[in-house]
Amino acid sequence: MLEELVPLDDGRSREAVILMEVITAARINPAFAPVTSRMAADLDTVLVEALNMMRVKQPEMEAARLAALIAGLSLNVTTPHGKVDPETI
Repeated sequence: MLEELVPLDDGRSREAVILMEVITAARINPAFAPVTSRMAADLDTVLVEALNMMRVKQPEMEAARLAALIAGLSLNVTTPHGKVDPETI
């Protein structure tokens, strides 16, 4: 499941770029805020449920950590400041 959420190929990289642009646009255009809030909440729900099924302690905290890791990897792959290859991810 996590592999689908990080940009490991060209298609997912393009999706990540678009997502980053929508998230950035939400900072200055309130029309995008409900969409980005919903996406974040949906991701949190999916991660918490998966972690609960695996009986991970503190699934909410671990979901937050995973979401931050996914966001960081996505940002690193899709911006010029750093490139992480798919094997490293």
